[in-house]
Amino acid sequence: MDRHFFHIAPNQIAKKRFFLDEKESHHASHVLRLPLKSEIWLLDGQGTGYRARIGSFNGGRLTGTILETIPNLGELETRLSLAIGSIRRERLEWALEKAVELGVYEIAVIHLNRSVHRHTHLSRLEAKVMAAAKQCGRSWFPPVKVWKDLERWMRDTSGVRLVCHSGPSMGAVLSSMKTLTPMTILVGPEGDFTEEELETIKSNGFQSVSLGSRRLRSETAAIAALALAGNRS
Repeated sequence: MDRHFFHIAPNQIAKKRFFLDEKESHHASHVLRLPLKSEIWLLDGQGTGYRARIGSFNGGRLTGTILETIPNLGELETRLSLAIGSIRRERLEWALEKAVELGVYEIAVIHLNRSVHRHTHLSRLEAKVMAAAKQCGRSWFPPVKVWKDLERWMRDTSGVRLVCHSGPSMGAVLSSMKTLTPMTILVGPEGDFTEEELETIKSNGFQSVSLGSRRLRSETAAIAALALAGNRS
């Protein structure tokens, strides 16, 4: 049976009852044409999912009953953070969509010296992330932040920190880790990092790792790295 996912704010749930906003209600009733008593899945974007049943469509608003509460629905056991140098809009949006599907916890877009595209529309990226999270059934909607200062962003990171550049195989590095610690993965822009940026990155505790002998586009590198890291969960 197909699962249909809808976003719901925590204040739309009370005493095992829920209602959807106008947009989500319209999608359920007019686009999907779900009948009464259908089971649906609700995602609050803050880490909780719900199995629910439709009770009624009143005045364009869908209401129903919560059947089950599932903490961390669709989430990995460890937190994976992605930072990527700003790249062309369509490629960045694709990368973020796939990163969400692979379980990324949070996303940073950084304007680096060789970033070709610096006009980042945050609201558009957030909408893409929410749509991807709903599509794949994730209860956590990864926040997106745009940074114009690399060093300020690095001061905001913690846990294992990897930069995709030359170095030992990322697979080998991951295999040597015995615990599922939070991890930050940094990928450069289309023009790669400058030597000065690389020195700064490494001096701030990032370990260089390689994704293989072929040179990958930024968005491909991000997805390859997240797929490797996510396999540990």
